[in-house]
Amino acid sequence: MTGEVRLDAEKFSLDRLRPILEHSSLVDYQKTSVDAHLTLTLTRDVTTFVGGFHLHDLTVGHPMLAEKPVPDLDVSGDVAGSFDRRTRTLALTRGDLVTRELPFRLTGTLALPGGQTPAGTRREQPAVTARFVIPAIDCQRVLVALPPEMTPYLQGYVLRGTFSTDLQVSIDLADLEASQLDGSVAIRGCRVKTTPEELERLKESFEHYVEVERDKWIVFQIGPENPDFVPIGQVSRHLLNSLMTTEDGAFYHHRGFITREFRSALVKNLQAGYFRYGASSITMQTVKNVLLYREKTLSRKLQELFLTWSIEQLLDKDRIFEIYVNAIEYGPGLYGIGAAARHYFGKPASDLTPKEAAFFSSILPSPKARYRQYCNGTLSKWSSSKIDRILALMLKRGRLTQEEYDAAVAQPLVFVKDGTETEDECNKRVNRALKNARPTNPLKK
Repeated sequence: MTGEVRLDAEKFSLDRLRPILEHSSLVDYQKTSVDAHLTLTLTRDVTTFVGGFHLHDLTVGHPMLAEKPVPDLDVSGDVAGSFDRRTRTLALTRGDLVTRELPFRLTGTLALPGGQTPAGTRREQPAVTARFVIPAIDCQRVLVALPPEMTPYLQGYVLRGTFSTDLQVSIDLADLEASQLDGSVAIRGCRVKTTPEELERLKESFEHYVEVERDKWIVFQIGPENPDFVPIGQVSRHLLNSLMTTEDGAFYHHRGFITREFRSALVKNLQAGYFRYGASSITMQTVKNVLLYREKTLSRKLQELFLTWSIEQLLDKDRIFEIYVNAIEYGPGLYGIGAAARHYFGKPASDLTPKEAAFFSSILPSPKARYRQYCNGTLSKWSSSKIDRILALMLKRGRLTQEEYDAAVAQPLVFVKDGTETEDECNKRVNRALKNARPTNPLKK
């Protein structure tokens, strides 16, 4: 038995759906309107649909999307697909869409809990597959299509060239380890014609703002005007090698992205339930520390990816690494390797030994909490083991000679203290720093 139903909805306000939408992520939905036409074909187990729609003046506000609500979204398109009631699977076989004059294609499936699996059991967790395609299009047109509320740090860029993307993802919440992420983002066809001033400043000495506690800022120069600044050529090779061993082994060989880690980061974020992990190269970490507010949103991640690509075009690798080691935190209120080497070990950064270098790698990414070791004057068992593993990896990867490795393993790690605070005072300072820590926005100042 087959039936067909045609639905035609002339432009109407979503205010009619107030009971459903008033607790949703839609903001000012009273101003949002939609018109649609849809033909449904019904059989015993499957309903197919084909049609089109136009959604006007949509505003979305969600803490995982962006810091501020994203207004003035218009989406239109033609869709086709089906819903299988036996398997409870929604399939979108056609999704030719346009938003802010950007065409894209979205297809995929959503299998809902309770549906029958191919094995004949009942699905307990949802599963989704999706393919997202942007056809070859002018790079600047893509950039302009991104809402400024989601891309405040990308304003001022002018691009040339052609962009395209084809991404596929498969996620089953019952088996996250089997998640797949594949495809391509052809941003290499784009070139930057105009770079915002905030990015151009990174070529030379610049002021770096850090909010060390709530409403308490410090500012320091990343450049030769700062006596603690260390040019890349004067940083111990052991520190650079140690950081590459733990953070980004192919730093000098890739273009900003460790692509093999994107799938791993996706799985970890799904397991955590929010954006906690990233496939962070040294370039991406530099962008996060120097350019971006560290809220965990899709907006921040999108900007992080774009800015990483841009920085790799703007600066050479040595300059990126130089900014990184001089900007990151090594303890509560302790920024830059020049100050950190002197504080922990009483020496310039050029003289750091392999074991001291491995120590600095071991405290990332939790330099405040792991500063307690300095307060207590001794390494934790975890850190001792971590340092040993780092040294072994450096040897294995040819970043230490056997002689250097043997000497490092035999060398005790000794902190230098000036006696100005007791162990208890030091630990209380760490507690305050951890309690008052909040995300940093160096461009907000």
